[in-house]
Amino acid sequence: MSYKGILFDLDGVILPSSKLHYLAWKKVCFYENIPFSNHIYQDTLGISKKEALEVILKKANLTFDEEKKRLLIEEKNHYYEKYLTSINEDFVSSSVKQVLNVFKENNIKMAIASSSTHAWKLLEQTKLLPYFNVVVSGNDVKNPKPDPVIFNLAAKKIDLDKKDLIVVEDSYCGIYSGSFALIDTCFLSDHIYPKATYNIKFILELISIVLES
Repeated sequence: MSYKGILFDLDGVILPSSKLHYLAWKKVCFYENIPFSNHIYQDTLGISKKEALEVILKKANLTFDEEKKRLLIEEKNHYYEKYLTSINEDFVSSSVKQVLNVFKENNIKMAIASSSTHAWKLLEQTKLLPYFNVVVSGNDVKNPKPDPVIFNLAAKKIDLDKKDLIVVEDSYCGIYSGSFALIDTCFLSDHIYPKATYNIKFILELISIVLES
């Protein structure tokens, strides 16, 4: 059977906005003399900003008080929001546009389930909002992934049985979340993750999974 709905993560799946988070953290760490690299950043994917900072500090064997950490997170948000001002529809890859158009033409319901508190802004600036029946962001849930609450809420809002849905994620944390919600998952990455129902390297591969499964 084919799937009737898709719950997409946003950063790194629909939009390459993960690189903006990377650049923002990189700038914070540069000014604070905190060791940082793309390898370290990969361990922060899919988790909250607070948890991401804890990962970064742990890798650097550093301990800061809560006020210092709060200021670092605010600084990171400042840089990230500054980068966001340059985002427009050209930020969307041709492959993503093709995938969204195919699913829209085939009446597949689509939702965004993103921990980002900037999800609406990103979708509006890139003119992708009309593609999605539902948008659930970090503003709508208290607990970030891997808690399944964000996918449970998206599934409820999109009004489809979980057996008819598939989660598309680019992080281990996101796959955990989708699996905990008892929804099939698709891992979009150069790596293979056995816990995912499907593993793909390119988003175009999703078309055959959704329409022909």
